Amino acid sequence: MNSMKEKNILKDLFKFTKFSIASIVSAIIDLLIFTFISSVIFPEVSAYSLFIATTVARVLATLFNFFLSKHFVFKIQIETKLALIKYYFLAVMKMLLSWLLVLVLYKILSYNETVIKIPVDCILFFVGYILQKIWVFKNKESLSEKQE
Repeated sequence: MNSMKEKNILKDLFKFTKFSIASIVSAIIDLLIFTFISSVIFPEVSAYSLFIATTVARVLATLFNFFLSKHFVFKIQIETKLALIKYYFLAVMKMLLSWLLVLVLYKILSYNETVIKIPVDCILFFVGYILQKIWVFKNKESLSEKQE
């Protein structure tokens, strides 16, 4: 019984590690695109410029992350269309929260928006993992479980 519990804990830890790696790569893509757009295309900080930079960066980074999560992290066999709809619903909610929190914290702190975005998105990362695991990529039997 204990060995089964330990095996499940190790399995979850390994899955979380893969999720973290995929998310770090996606976050780097997101941050680079966000920084480029907010610094080069819209050098004046405004609600509009932060929204555009956040939206474009998030759409590109989440598309990349979806396929990594589906095939590399959760190894799930579910209809891509349904999973993608759930994934993007979650991504949009996280994006809006990121935008609003960065905007509010920028107005309160008058600090660099990219520096503010990092801790905001770190918190949203943990929320996203939990919701992806229990809702977006929830399946009775994943590919990794079939292979065992």
